[in-house]
Amino acid sequence: MTIKLRYILIVLAVVLAACGQVTSIVTETPAATMPPATKTLPLPPLFPILSTETPSQTPLPTITPWPTVTPVTFTPTPPSSFPLDGYILIFRKGGNLYFQDGNNSPVQLTHGGEEPRFPIVSDDSRKIVFTTTPMEFSDEGYLNIYSVNADGSKEQGLITEQWLDTLGKGTKAYLPTFVHGTHKLLFNTRLCGSEEYDPPCSIGLYLVDTDTGEILEFIHPGETRQYDRNGNFKISPDGKMVSVFAPGHMDIYDMSGKVIRGNILPYTPSTPLEIFPIQYWLPDSSGLILTMPNVIKYALATSVSFTVWRYTLTNNVLVQILFDPPPTRGPGGCFDIVRASPDGKWIFYDGYMGNLDNGSTQLFGAGTCFMEPSPWSPDSKYIAYDNYYLAPIEGPHIRIGGYFRKWIDANHFLYANIKDENITTLLGEIIDGKILTYSFDPFTLIKPK
Repeated sequence: MTIKLRYILIVLAVVLAACGQVTSIVTETPAATMPPATKTLPLPPLFPILSTETPSQTPLPTITPWPTVTPVTFTPTPPSSFPLDGYILIFRKGGNLYFQDGNNSPVQLTHGGEEPRFPIVSDDSRKIVFTTTPMEFSDEGYLNIYSVNADGSKEQGLITEQWLDTLGKGTKAYLPTFVHGTHKLLFNTRLCGSEEYDPPCSIGLYLVDTDTGEILEFIHPGETRQYDRNGNFKISPDGKMVSVFAPGHMDIYDMSGKVIRGNILPYTPSTPLEIFPIQYWLPDSSGLILTMPNVIKYALATSVSFTVWRYTLTNNVLVQILFDPPPTRGPGGCFDIVRASPDGKWIFYDGYMGNLDNGSTQLFGAGTCFMEPSPWSPDSKYIAYDNYYLAPIEGPHIRIGGYFRKWIDANHFLYANIKDENITTLLGEIIDGKILTYSFDPFTLIKPK
């Protein structure tokens, strides 16, 4: 891949992100007690704290190879216009932002000023959030964040450079994310050092109500650490809780900013760079799947293995799930190699598919380096792997004829067609194991209603 093509793919990734049977023996390990993650929010006095137990050593399960599969070949249909019924679009035209509900006429949301970028939309499609940060600086965070109603009313500034400077000159907002089922926006703040590669950053966590503009502090910026560019928080599917990693442990907050489970799964952060744990909420918000790196002294040439755990919220208990082989990150440095399915049943890593119910593994025979952080389809039936393939849990793999970028819903995804270093964005629709192709504007956000 030429340097020019690599640069184009990185820019495209930023644009598209802006617009979407052997049973292992498991051992219960209750969460340990440690100091709270923040000085401003003490741990609540009453929640289950159980004594620490050491997991027993158990035989690892035997690998069960999958049968060899031959990818299905297909001829894409000529690009055409995607039927918009059941979807909403947010796009830019003439330097302004527009909202379109299905086949209805677009509604203009902004009127002049700095060009709006990176829109996101609430679950009910009635509130849109955007920034005016130029694309070339977006990886560093945002200085201003605005909201507007889908009918074009009540455009307002939510997070301003002046407010961010009260947390430290040069602070930026990062990873704004709507809380499920609400108009509230959770976001990190970050104030980083001057180093060019993985600088240490001071991290905060805040919640802003996009209707009222009220800001609630969860974690005040404090301890400096390497920053996980995927953010240090995950919101529960029911929108009532958020799990947050701090160096060495994880806490769970309710949406009032109060710690309801503290010091879950303590660990020793690796140095000089931290390999971050990965967290996935179970679909019913009853707990999480957590992966923990087994490394303290980390160097770029070191292979890192991970342990996988299921945390149950009601009884505050951890269960380790053993896999053979264990998830491993090699010296090549694939990011977030462990990917749990949305339904909480499967985990994909390093060429293997693991069963999160019983720890059995199946040889998948595929690479795991993704630019897109969520390769699973929303219904957990497909996973996009090796950039050019979709693999169902059952059935033959499909070569998509391009570079996978983002799922839209269970049957639709965006991908890039690359020819002679020219990139065209396409929308793929999965129908009976084949793909119907539509042309698509890469600067448009599309979302099912």
